[in-house]
Formats: sequence, C-alpha cells, structure tokens
Amino acid sequence: MAKRTQAGGNEDSKDFLTPTEIQHWTEREIRNARKALELRVKELSEIESAYTAGGITPDKADELHSRYHHRWGEALPGAIAWEGRPDEQILADIDKAAGPFTTPREDAEHTRRLRGGDAGGKSRLR
Repeated sequence: MAKRTQAGGNEDSKDFLTPTEIQHWTEREIRNARKALELRVKELSEIESAYTAGGITPDKADELHSRYHHRWGEALPGAIAWEGRPDEQILADIDKAAGPFTTPREDAEHTRRLRGGDAGGKSRLR
C-alpha cells in the first residue's frame, strides 16, 4: 500500500525528497549562493581595482577576465538583468538557455524503462 506524502499525495514517499531533505538542501543552497556572490564580487573588485589603478597590463586584465568567466560562468545563464526587467523574463531566458526540463519522475521512469525494471527509488538529494 502506498504511503501518504507530507503534501497529501498518494505516491510512494521513497520517490520524493522529504521535507527535512528539502529544508537542508535549501539552507545549503542559500549558504552556497551567498558565498559564491561574496567570492565573485571580491574577484571582480580586485580585477577592476588593479586594472584601473594601472597595476596590471591589458594582457593580464584580459587573462583575469577570461579566468573569471572560466571559473564562474555567467551570473544569469542566457539572460541579462537590465534595470526594470521583470524577473519572469529573466527566468524565461535562463530556462530557455538550460534547455528542455524533465521532472525527476520522468527521469526515473525513463531509467526504469532503459534498465527494464526498478530505478531504485533512492533519494535524489545531492
């Protein structure tokens, strides 16, 4: 018999993250996003300060610019956040750049079909 999930559904709960797992994931993502912003701003400021003060050559500035993009990628992949641009448009651009989305259930069903059986039903928490 299927267990009832916290959200009130009838699906077997082993296929979904628990509320506690979602809480831990959220806390970790927020902590990591804050740290990433801190590190990005520090690196950008150091490059800008060194270059505008004449402390590095154009060639070195170009190298640091390239290293920054190699390390961090785009802040908003596929999108630009100009003044007054609605969040919905920015998110739509990010989604478009990311490509087609499939749900975890669809991925599990696809894997199950490929393997010819059960996908394991393990937590997807990363």
